[in-house]
Amino acid sequence: MPLRFEGTAHPPAQKKRSNYADLSRAELSTTQMGAGAGTDLLLEHDHAARIGTVHASWESPVDGSLRVVGVVNDPDVSEQVRKGSLRGLSLGTGVTQSADGEVLLRSQDELSICEEPRRAGCWIDSVDGRSVRAVACASKKGTRTARAPRTAPHREPHRAPHRTANRTAIQQNKVGPSVKHHHKSIKTVIMSADEPKPNAVTDAGVTTETHKLVSDENMTLRQELASLKAKTEIHDARQRDTLATMKPSVETFISDLVADPAFETYKHELAPMTRWASEMATGDALETNLSIGRLVSCASARFKRTIDEASANSEKGTLLASTMKELEGVKAERDLKISRITELEELVTERTGAATKLQDELARAGLLIEKVDFSNRAAREAAPTSNSAGKKPMRITDGLADFMLSGPSSGGLIIGQSSTGHGFLGASGGGSDDVAAAIRAAAF
Repeated sequence: MPLRFEGTAHPPAQKKRSNYADLSRAELSTTQMGAGAGTDLLLEHDHAARIGTVHASWESPVDGSLRVVGVVNDPDVSEQVRKGSLRGLSLGTGVTQSADGEVLLRSQDELSICEEPRRAGCWIDSVDGRSVRAVACASKKGTRTARAPRTAPHREPHRAPHRTANRTAIQQNKVGPSVKHHHKSIKTVIMSADEPKPNAVTDAGVTTETHKLVSDENMTLRQELASLKAKTEIHDARQRDTLATMKPSVETFISDLVADPAFETYKHELAPMTRWASEMATGDALETNLSIGRLVSCASARFKRTIDEASANSEKGTLLASTMKELEGVKAERDLKISRITELEELVTERTGAATKLQDELARAGLLIEKVDFSNRAAREAAPTSNSAGKKPMRITDGLADFMLSGPSSGGLIIGQSSTGHGFLGASGGGSDDVAAAIRAAAF
């Protein structure tokens, strides 16, 4: 998550420069590091390591130092700043000189976060709105006071500053070599001279109090602007992260549309959307890009879901067709078996009727001892009983036999043997009552 910081980038101006890159009071008051898109924030003046942006700068009304506010986007550097291992601030000042070495212009090219600054007092003193460095100030004639650095005061414009009897106004042109550092990045003890008398008139004819009031109002407006810029950058960073997340799906969807032969006629109109998709997370119109990107992303998701559903329906349709085909085969086999069973039932009915009629005829002729119910399956398939096994086989006679047996009870019309001694028909002719046997014997 981006880190918002506030600190001192340049100490109060000195009467005599210790380095040709040091700024005067006039240069400090006119420095605008938040102009345009802001000033690059680097790590140890390494232009290959841009870690954030400085959104605003102003001359502190307390001591005349150059105050800055900005945002760190690099997560590793943000963590080191929070832990306190990286809290120093160092200006990267570009100095333009004439051929004879005279300085023509000093401009602020960048601001770097470092472990320890070269200029005294240039530290980050506020992180995400919380004070992380205290400054103790004492006046020789006043009482000792301790206060935290000024961090974007929340007060209405045109409100007169609160004054106390022991308030110290630290002016850089009055601060001498009495500055003493007791501990780096933790506390700085500054001995200042007395503040100017109230209502003193400056060279421009404006009282010190009026100048102080206008400076405070100007500082408040700058701090509010810097805070808005910092919030805007955090908001923009989140939107860029969101756009970067949806960028692959948007690019894929648009590329598929452009490559679709069905939309070949509109290819030249869709081509700019391909370029837009590749730059959607880096452009300036983030709100518009986010709205269009979200629309395309939702359309892509819905289109993909439709394709997946169609694919699933296709698989289900194939499975249904296979199942219906198999079901038709089963039905055909079932109908064939039903037809065969019907034919067999008709045949059984026909033969059962014929067997029943034959049985009735045999019964009327007295040739059937026991009737069988052919319509009863158990009767047709039951094994023979013991009584039926001992019965004599049925004797079938024809009409001639019936005629021959219809005579007297002593023998009917059958010709018996005579009582004579005839070789074939006599009493001693073989002893058989069977005429047929007698005839066969005579033939041989």
